[in-house]
Amino acid sequence: MSSIHKFKQGEVITRVSPSKRGDRSYMGEKLIFIGITNNQIYYEKFDSISALNGIRNLALDQWDEGWELYVEPLTLLKKLTLVGDAII
Repeated sequence: MSSIHKFKQGEVITRVSPSKRGDRSYMGEKLIFIGITNNQIYYEKFDSISALNGIRNLALDQWDEGWELYVEPLTLLKKLTLVGDAII
C-alpha cells in the first residue's frame, strides 16, 4: 500500500484499501493520476466504454494512502505482457 505522493503524472493507478473513513470507492478501478494541488488529488477515471471521462478530484487528507499501480486483470489468465493498450 503506497502514498499517492509517489506517483507521477500519467501513471495508471488504483485503490487497494479503503479511505480513512472506510470508503471503498475506486478499489480496483483504472485511474490516471494527474497530480496534487490545493489539497486535492486530481485524476481521470478510465472507462473502457467511453475512454477518459474528464478530470475528477478527491480530498488529499482522506485519500492519501492506499494506492498502487494498476495491473491489468487479463494478465492473470496467462503470463501476458501489457504493451501500451495491447496485450501480447
